[in-house]
Amino acid sequence: MIRLDQVSVAYGNHVVLDDTEFSVPDHGLVALTGQSGSGKTSLLNVLLRQFDHNDGSLHTSLNKDDIVYVDQFATIDPQLKVSDFISLMHEIYHKEIDEDSIDRYLTVLKLDHIKRDRIIAHLSTGQKKRLYIACALSLNKRCMIIDEPTSSIDYSMKQILFETLKKEAETKCVLITTHETEFNDMFDIIYRIEDKKLVVEKDLDLLPERTNAPYKSSESSYDYKKIAGHRGKKTKRSLVILLAVLVIVFDTIITLGVANIYSQKAHTKIVNTAVQNKIHMAFAVQDAELMPYDYPYDSYDDMEGKVDLGALEKIKKLDHVEGVYPYYELEPTGYWTLYTDVDNQASQMEVKVGDKVTLKKDDPGLGIATYYDEDNIVHNGKKIKGNWINGFAAKELGLSNQSFKNNVYITIDVGLPSFLNICDDEITYYENEVPQEPVYTTDYQEVFDKKTITLKLDGILDDNDYEDHFTINYNAFIYAEGHALNKIIQDNLPKKVRNAYEKYEPEYHQRIGKYVPNNYIVYVDSVENFRKVRQGITEANSRIMTHTPTSEVNQWVYDSKKEEINNKIYIVLFTIVGVLSILASLITYHSSHRQKITFLTNAGLNTKDIAKVLKYDLLSISIRFILASMPIIAVMSYPQASLYYVNKGFLAVVYLILLVIAAVVFNLVDSIVIRRLLHDRN
Repeated sequence: MIRLDQVSVAYGNHVVLDDTEFSVPDHGLVALTGQSGSGKTSLLNVLLRQFDHNDGSLHTSLNKDDIVYVDQFATIDPQLKVSDFISLMHEIYHKEIDEDSIDRYLTVLKLDHIKRDRIIAHLSTGQKKRLYIACALSLNKRCMIIDEPTSSIDYSMKQILFETLKKEAETKCVLITTHETEFNDMFDIIYRIEDKKLVVEKDLDLLPERTNAPYKSSESSYDYKKIAGHRGKKTKRSLVILLAVLVIVFDTIITLGVANIYSQKAHTKIVNTAVQNKIHMAFAVQDAELMPYDYPYDSYDDMEGKVDLGALEKIKKLDHVEGVYPYYELEPTGYWTLYTDVDNQASQMEVKVGDKVTLKKDDPGLGIATYYDEDNIVHNGKKIKGNWINGFAAKELGLSNQSFKNNVYITIDVGLPSFLNICDDEITYYENEVPQEPVYTTDYQEVFDKKTITLKLDGILDDNDYEDHFTINYNAFIYAEGHALNKIIQDNLPKKVRNAYEKYEPEYHQRIGKYVPNNYIVYVDSVENFRKVRQGITEANSRIMTHTPTSEVNQWVYDSKKEEINNKIYIVLFTIVGVLSILASLITYHSSHRQKITFLTNAGLNTKDIAKVLKYDLLSISIRFILASMPIIAVMSYPQASLYYVNKGFLAVVYLILLVIAAVVFNLVDSIVIRRLLHDRN
């Protein structure tokens, strides 16, 4: 059945067996004796293919499933119930449970009083040994190998055990290692290890004829799920704790990470919306550093400086600048004019829907403001084009969405820029409400002329379509596309400035200059880059004053950046601590399975099979981790989607993908831990 020819076994330089011959018959009770440390267990490991021999050859007619092995210490997972152990043994050895056979052997070995739901840890060492042997006997395999079967067993029980093994040996081979001598008469063959050699002390002519059939390795298929499913309460509790750690650590990391990313984007979007990603700028009469720190931006209109066209070109080329355009706010009345024939306190307006004039009105109180494509004004999901009015203006003009099934035109008198009035001036600044020394400078003031213009209106903007931050002094206004409005202004500029304007205060040496817009909008790709762009604007010309509708935007950007960095540090630290906690939990969990690993090895499972069994528990935990985290995803994604302006379904998918990635990473780490554990064991 089994034969070793000239086999040598060594651990490093330490030789245990040297040039050994050994044979086991198809049936019979065979004893392997010798002093402790002589090499009995090493020889069994060679027979079980758990240890490679150095020289010689192994011949056998048995497959791996034909041998059942009980080690010296009856290594059993102490957390299992008796019934679980019986079921596990039969699962590994591919045998259906025969309750009659189990009951018979338990009765023979005096274990019939032990309840099946009893925890193995509560059994004595001798009871565990007998339980293991009873299960092995019930499997009815062709060969049984038992290491020190009588250890921790009293004499009367030894007698019963040897009688039972002797009877079993009538139909199968039973090989045991033992120190006992009082039962030598029961053995059919006795081998003794002495001086690294095997000596035959007793032989009843049961040794098989010499065969040259080499050992053939056979691969058994195992149901890893069922094998892994036999676990005790402590293991189940450890898995629950590990699952909880996974959910807490990974869900927290993912939630914080996603929140940090999308909160920054949301905050940026909020401020971008508030300031429309743009910086208002104007050329002042002197350097910004000489201006009082609290001098209001809206006072620039009263002291406009000379426009530096070269600086404008430099600003257009700055990083993060998406566009630089003139900014106009046209008013129907109250604009500044020097023309003697212009009444800037009166204006007329006419509204036409289709071919019908629906409204004529004096002093309409309707201003015109500039917008550009970069403002990203959206109505009904589409960016607007053309000229639009706000809801307040539509109500004043008697217009509704129904009106725009026809062409709608508005004709209105407004003040259009005409030329520049250049004059020497004296300006007194106030700082903390205290007048400063007067400054003498040259002022370039825009002069307006009344003109009648006609605009085609394209629709009504809802209040939530666009939050205005214009400084225009009207509730009702028209959004006019900037490039088209600029063309209207340029087309209406006089070829030659008329002399029909009122010259006053000649002591200031007033002069006429060609009109050049003084106020501009600088569109920036993100508010986070406002400081860089503002610095570039100042470097282009130190007389340029800049302004954003939200005065605290720069501080907000600074604070949000600082908060983002702090959050990233916190996430990194939490990730490190969390991952180390998971790694420690994994190592602790698998290290507690050393007895289980020994048992599986004794049962014939190779390292690859054992790794799959151990991995199955954690694979199931990974699936449960994803399932347990999905309700958290649902709870977190709903409010976060609204808070961060992200589609709920998209955010849920992001969370799910991150959870799957976390589960994959966890399993990769688990594989490394298992390989390391099995490597150290070997």
